[in-house]
Amino acid sequence: MNQELRRQSNIFVAAGLGIGALVLYLVTLSRGAFPGEPAFLACEVTGLFPRLSPSHPVWNLVAKAASAVPLGSLVGRLNVLSALCGAASIGLFYTVITDAIGLCIQAGEGRRHHARVAAHAGGVGAAVFLATSIPFWIVSNRAHTAALDILMLLGAIALLVGYARTGAKWRLWACTFLYAVGMVEFATFIIFFPLFGVLLLYQMWRHGQLQPKPVIVTLVIGLLGLSVCLLAAWAFRDTPGYELREYRGLAHMGRAVSTDHAESAGNRLASGSHLDRRTVVGRHCGCTAIAQRRVRLGILPVARGDDALGCRRHV
Repeated sequence: MNQELRRQSNIFVAAGLGIGALVLYLVTLSRGAFPGEPAFLACEVTGLFPRLSPSHPVWNLVAKAASAVPLGSLVGRLNVLSALCGAASIGLFYTVITDAIGLCIQAGEGRRHHARVAAHAGGVGAAVFLATSIPFWIVSNRAHTAALDILMLLGAIALLVGYARTGAKWRLWACTFLYAVGMVEFATFIIFFPLFGVLLLYQMWRHGQLQPKPVIVTLVIGLLGLSVCLLAAWAFRDTPGYELREYRGLAHMGRAVSTDHAESAGNRLASGSHLDRRTVVGRHCGCTAIAQRRVRLGILPVARGDDALGCRRHV
């Protein structure tokens, strides 16, 4: 009973922190399409500019759903979507930190109250710090894929911590599936994959589940999550961006997107930032491809086409 009450109090605190963060992001919400990546994403969602890569399939699916909501402007809905993702991330981050501290502290019978207070204090402090940090704040009050990316990452970590705490197999499999989908969605998941794999195997061993059947089921579920990339590539085949990038089939597109993903992961690892500007532009922008295509069609002279057209928009 006491354990259940403590879990409910954690939920209330997480919800309070999330609501507070949501108010903060809504008050400071961008009034329109913020120049740069947010404006470019809005153009892609509206169809004013074609998607040039099947990257971020989950964000694009959620953004399409948000664009169908008949409230306010499209840009406003995309900005609110980022605010909702940011607020949910704050609640999850509090839960992750609180549970992680609770797992790390080995308190005796007489010091469990102090351990709980320390866990709650650490969770609240970490959540407030993340909510008000500038990089996280600026992707939570305007349209940006990073808001959903971070939410997915924290969701996977929360499921992993929950599995470490309870040993429930559904948490193991949900965590594996979400992490596999995240590897398709953005490159930061790939960077953390070795650490995630080691922690997952350790927790399976710790709960006595490092056996052939659970391992095989976990691998199959992970492959199902990775299969999202095939669905995204198949859906991308009939779009204008497929023609503009001049892909020569699914295999060629897969190699090109994998190269982009690997370069994006390398840039993030080198810069130490999920929001490094080079990763926002990268090869996914397709500016050079569009310029070269327009040269072949006679729309642009060769001199302008060689100028890589729109990389100027990212400067």
